[in-house]
Amino acid sequence: MCIRDSPKTACELIKMYGSIEEIYKKIDTVANPRVQSLLIAEKEHALLSKQLATLVSDIPELPIDIDSFVFTSYNEDLKAFFHEYNFNSLYNRLDVYKRQS
Repeated sequence: MCIRDSPKTACELIKMYGSIEEIYKKIDTVANPRVQSLLIAEKEHALLSKQLATLVSDIPELPIDIDSFVFTSYNEDLKAFFHEYNFNSLYNRLDVYKRQS
């Protein structure tokens, strides 16, 4: 078993220490020796998990016209693909758009 299998314990530690980084700064103060051992063994995984779960919001503005991505037409190959792979809701919505030749 590892700490990620116990969300209750993980939540209690975050409430107590404030962040995953603070837990590891004060790892010697974790009262339960078993939990402390698991945290030490799983440190790399815990920090990677936090990094992967953190949303990046400081990206620069992209020089792209968002309107250039609007779907306005289709060709028969797309309609055949949707039909063949049972994308029924997409297939049925294609008639709203004009066909490309």
